[in-house]
Amino acid sequence: MEELEFTVRRGDDGGLGIRVSAQNTCLEIISPPGGGGEHPIQVGDEIISIDGHLLQGVRLREKLREIGSKRAHDFCVRRRLAPAEGWDGAALAAEAARAVARVEAVVAAAREEERPLPSSPYRPPEQEQAARPPDRLAKQRGSPAQARPPRRSRDSAGEILSTEAAARAAEGKSPAEVVLGDDDDNDTLQAKVLALKDQLRLSQAAQDKLRRASEMKRREDAQRYEDDVEALLDAAEEQHALKLAIAVQTAREVEAQEQKQRREAEAAAKAGELKALKEHAQMSVEEAVARARHEGKVALEDALSRAEAMSRDRLRDALAEADRSGKQRMELALAAEASVAKARVSDAEEKLRRQVEELKTLATKVVGLTAEKDNLSSRLDRTTGDLARERKAVRDMTELKEHQLSEMQAAHSRVLEAKREEATKQLREVKIEVREAKLEAGRQIREAEMKARDSIHEAQAEAARQMDEVAEEKRATEAERESVRVQLSREQREMRAAVEAELRKHEMENAKLHEELGRAHVVCRAAAKLYFFFFSYYLFICL
Repeated sequence: MEELEFTVRRGDDGGLGIRVSAQNTCLEIISPPGGGGEHPIQVGDEIISIDGHLLQGVRLREKLREIGSKRAHDFCVRRRLAPAEGWDGAALAAEAARAVARVEAVVAAAREEERPLPSSPYRPPEQEQAARPPDRLAKQRGSPAQARPPRRSRDSAGEILSTEAAARAAEGKSPAEVVLGDDDDNDTLQAKVLALKDQLRLSQAAQDKLRRASEMKRREDAQRYEDDVEALLDAAEEQHALKLAIAVQTAREVEAQEQKQRREAEAAAKAGELKALKEHAQMSVEEAVARARHEGKVALEDALSRAEAMSRDRLRDALAEADRSGKQRMELALAAEASVAKARVSDAEEKLRRQVEELKTLATKVVGLTAEKDNLSSRLDRTTGDLARERKAVRDMTELKEHQLSEMQAAHSRVLEAKREEATKQLREVKIEVREAKLEAGRQIREAEMKARDSIHEAQAEAARQMDEVAEEKRATEAERESVRVQLSREQREMRAAVEAELRKHEMENAKLHEELGRAHVVCRAAAKLYFFFFSYYLFICL
């Protein structure tokens, strides 16, 4: 496949539609603005550089947004040039083979059961003779020489043509010569040659139509695959954002709950201390300190247990929900691919049915041509019989009047001899012209057969090449899908690692809170002892 590179100057991209290619390697044109120029922009052209900067190693989606913010750029565009003649793989090769078979073996629809025609138009006579099944009736009757010759019946046009074709095939003639009979006149031969040319033209038109349909179908498949990949990437991004939001919300809720519990514990401790100082002295202070220690410990343990349980349950639920959503999306994608494959199979069956109907129509036309040939042969026989009867009547009349025309017998015989010689000469000239026309028709048919064989070989080679390209595209698609799956699994692992790190961070903060609470208990105990000492000293002084 050839490539053409050209540059579109600044300001020529007004109204231009651009998107990221399916392989995510370049930007491609989806809606050209039109206009002239040496190389006008077309759909499918690839943009390899913008303003002299290559797009390799650049984030294409960010570059696409940057292009949308401006209007004038210098684009370097690459266009892939397809060959002049394209084939749609094995389907087009089979279609070409069927078209040539219809052209060269038109009489195959009216073949006879006793002596079938050769099954393939490309086998030499020796292979056809070897591949023909043995005549079991001839073996039962004895030697092959005793076999009953094919019966020439005038009841059916198809039987006449099939018996002639079978006899010529037995003589070792090609399928193209089987179609042309020795008794055909010039008009019949010309009509058959024109019919063969029309069928070749129709087969070429059908091949062009199939090639265009296959190109459109290949483009639709590429667009559908690109849309599916973009949908999968968007779904993965949404899933990643959802997981992050759930983790952040969970962390915020745990932190708020811990702060609330801390404030409640501090308020309860302060209230207990004030009440103990006002009502009782040392006993109240010790009781308040013990109560505050106990309540703070219980509240902290409850808060920690509830926070850990809530965070673990929510994280577990979030991970389970993310896994379920990912599995559902993958199942939906696989179901969509299966439905697309079924639709392709149904389209192929519909095409095959239409081709079978075309073959039936061609067979009907062949039967009609055979019937017309039968009518012409019957008219020729009737004309020959009328001429024979007229000659006999003239001969009888001559015998009756012989005794009256004895003087004119010599002159009359000379006239008849001259007429007979002239008729013989004309008949010989007509036979020579018919033989030359047959040779010319056979030469044209052989040339058409050689061209058809060459086209079939080229089609088969092109089909093999396209099948290899399709296999390579499938392998690339599978590799891309595997990379998307690996990326999704890597993101899930990263998400789980981030959540586990967040949990470890919360556990470290809880440990720090435990240490601070222990230090606060020590300070409270020292303050209580100091207060008891000063209160005892005050009582001692007062007493």
